[in-house]
Amino acid sequence: GAIMIEWNVHDPSGQEAAAGMWDSHIRLLGGAAGANMQYSQCPPGSVNSACQAAFLGIHLTSGSSAYLEGAWVWTADHDLDTSGSSEISIFTGRGILSESHGPVWLIG
Repeated sequence: GAIMIEWNVHDPSGQEAAAGMWDSHIRLLGGAAGANMQYSQCPPGSVNSACQAAFLGIHLTSGSSAYLEGAWVWTADHDLDTSGSSEISIFTGRGILSESHGPVWLIG
């Protein structure tokens, strides 16, 4: 499956927290018009392989460093583009995988 963000950047020497992401919303597919992962395809309680949105939200690679503040890595659980925002069943393998040797800050 898809890896939504592969994070390879590292802070310059002597500049901690320079490689960062602030107030970001990573919505892992589904729950949006055109995604083919809405209520009609992925109703609540269903187990449908077509409703597997992604393998991983963010991968922090071994050579990276990261300052992530207010970063939402979210698998849709509601169909946001229909009236009533009905619940849906969408599946994602993981949210954040950090293999970084650091430093890594996860804030808020």
